[in-house]
Amino acid sequence: MLPRIALTALAATALVSTAATAAPAGFTLEMTGYVPTICHAQVQLNVASPGTLDEFCNNAAGYEIYAEHSPELAEAVLVVDGVDVPLSASGPTRVSRSDHADIATRSLELRLPDGRTAPNGTLSFRVVAL
Repeated sequence: MLPRIALTALAATALVSTAATAAPAGFTLEMTGYVPTICHAQVQLNVASPGTLDEFCNNAAGYEIYAEHSPELAEAVLVVDGVDVPLSASGPTRVSRSDHADIATRSLELRLPDGRTAPNGTLSFRVVAL
């Protein structure tokens, strides 16, 4: 038994080949496909200089990116495209939001609390499709 996609492709091929010679006026061929939602964020971060946050999400309704951090970074601030985003004292912090599918690169910097120069703790990023 042929898989459904093979039967659909075979039927579409048959319609296209006959449409060129015998299609009535106003004939329309409609094909529909489904693409899985794929979202990811990649961070290149250097404490000494600004890094980047590369975003990709093909969800038509958009997405949000959250920073999740260990308690040692609770007073740190992320600077995203020049805007200060203080890390939450408890729970994740929303770093970015888009109301449509998008590909973006943002500048990203981590400002540590109390004049520290080396990070102590962990920081990760999570993408949520809306």
